[in-house]
Amino acid sequence: MEEEVIMTVNDFNIQQSLIASAEEALDLAVMAYEQTRQRFIIGKADVNSLTLSLNRQQEAQKNYISALQNYWLNYYKIRKLTLHDFESGFSLADKFDFNTGIYR
Repeated sequence: MEEEVIMTVNDFNIQQSLIASAEEALDLAVMAYEQTRQRFIIGKADVNSLTLSLNRQQEAQKNYISALQNYWLNYYKIRKLTLHDFESGFSLADKFDFNTGIYR
């Protein structure tokens, strides 16, 4: 159990940097698409370039969303494993009825 908590915390910490990288990649992909779109409008880029740029932007969006998803999954897994609410500082075990399985 303790080992699983440690591994999940490590994954959580790694995920924070992955979010930053994915966000930066998304920003760059959005800028690249806008530049390609402007070049397409004035006739200096072809449809293939525009499509490729759009595909890269969409892939960057998927990667960013996936990084966010993994971050929050790890966050709530840590809460589940430790039974601790890190925002409020309270133990979740105090609010959980183990007999009924209901969180109060």
